Amino acid sequence: MTRPRQERPTDGTDHTAPTDSTGSTTRTPPRAPPSPPPPAPPWAVRSAQLITLIVLPTALWRLAMVLGFPSGYTAAGFVPFDTPCAKLWMLTLSVVCELLALWGPLLGAVTVSYYRRTRPA
Repeated sequence: MTRPRQERPTDGTDHTAPTDSTGSTTRTPPRAPPSPPPPAPPWAVRSAQLITLIVLPTALWRLAMVLGFPSGYTAAGFVPFDTPCAKLWMLTLSVVCELLALWGPLLGAVTVSYYRRTRPA
């Protein structure tokens, strides 16, 4: 049984497999798996853990506003939250921000590709 002849490209390039001096095709050896990256320095780990506390002052400020404390406003500029929906919104916003800030370090094990890290820049 004969195999049908394949047409060769006409762009002038040689699309045949590379050969060695004996005429047999050469194969590249399989790549070794990449070695794991070195562990992060302790200062970097500690900094990443402390970053989650950045949103804490904002959450405490919102909580004080909901409870009726002026929180830096003058008596003329302070308008307390009168409706339960406004208070619920501020409490929900504080809780969601805190949860997102605390969730971030749990995502540290996710590998982000070079393209995704550098595209925003």
